[in-house]
Amino acid sequence: MPHARLAAREVYQLLKDVAQGERALRLLDETQGALQIEIDGWRLTLLHEGRVLQCCRHCQATDGRQGSLDDWHRSGTDPLAFLSAWEQRQIERRLWG
Repeated sequence: MPHARLAAREVYQLLKDVAQGERALRLLDETQGALQIEIDGWRLTLLHEGRVLQCCRHCQATDGRQGSLDDWHRSGTDPLAFLSAWEQRQIERRLWG
């Protein structure tokens, strides 16, 4: 049986917790334009331009559920779109200092 898909709001809540200092993130890998990060066992791929986050391409929860940009765009948004400007800046500071 396939796993249920992750909703954009679930991933947003995870990112919001990082912005508010309630969870820590760990940078796993950085390639041109993409970051692989881990937050409490969740694995995310975030796209960026320079040091500005653009969108979340993929997320896998610890229970195996996944969500992707394709899933979220069908419903009209992506997890980063829910972040306030302040929350996004906090995450960017944690990533790049």
